[in-house]
Amino acid sequence: VAAALRAVPGATLHKYVLPERPDEAVRILVTKDHQDQRVYVDPRSLAVLSVVSEEQRPMRLIFHLHGELLAGAFGSYLVEIAACWTIV
Repeated sequence: VAAALRAVPGATLHKYVLPERPDEAVRILVTKDHQDQRVYVDPRSLAVLSVVSEEQRPMRLIFHLHGELLAGAFGSYLVEIAACWTIV
């Protein structure tokens, strides 16, 4: 956690994700200025491997596309209407 916080000065710990396999990096989410950043840290050497903004990750794009059609609240309403009509 200390290595991740040094990589993003002024950030606070948001979430710690354990690696699924021994050869994977630890994923630490930190928050700075209301923005989450994912820091990948080698668990053996504590070297910071990468720092990625959560909004730039491919899964966040899929989340926004699926939940909002990349159109904000209006897109969210359209998705909900389509889901309701699909059930009907």
